[in-house]
Amino acid sequence: MKIYIDFDGVILNTIEVSYKRIREQFGENASIEDSTSFYRSINWDEFLRECTPINHSIDCLKQIMNSKKYDVAILTHVLSLEEEKAKQKYLKEYLPKIKYIPVTVPKPKWAAVNCKNSILVDDYSQNLREWQEHGGIAIKFSQKDKEYDFLTIKGLDELLKENTNIFNQINNKKR
Repeated sequence: MKIYIDFDGVILNTIEVSYKRIREQFGENASIEDSTSFYRSINWDEFLRECTPINHSIDCLKQIMNSKKYDVAILTHVLSLEEEKAKQKYLKEYLPKIKYIPVTVPKPKWAAVNCKNSILVDDYSQNLREWQEHGGIAIKFSQKDKEYDFLTIKGLDELLKENTNIFNQINNKKR
């Protein structure tokens, strides 16, 4: 089974750290243009070193890859070539055997790969909605105790547990 894992907000806490820095730099009412400017201008290598794995995500990904239950790839949106290269460098250091697929914004993730009957684990609901609309299986990654329209996990380790909900959804989708 093919599974695609988002990078930002699933593997590393880049969303949390960047939002904090954007607020510090542009104030509480930062615009989309401010945010885009921030992401395009930061030193991505330094920025990724400031961020930390979410719920032991790196160790979990190693276990998922070793389990052979899934064919794992990282599918992440990028805004710049520097961001793309920094994420690739980070992954080569910590997960040298993982496949890395950068998707340049505004291209949707579902259009970058064959998403039919494949899983996407992402924290951004719009990516998940589009993934489902194109025949994929969507799993929401969230730390919040909140109801979502998707099967939701708080840690990548849940993909290895004999989680009946996950496997039922996968089997229903395959049919």
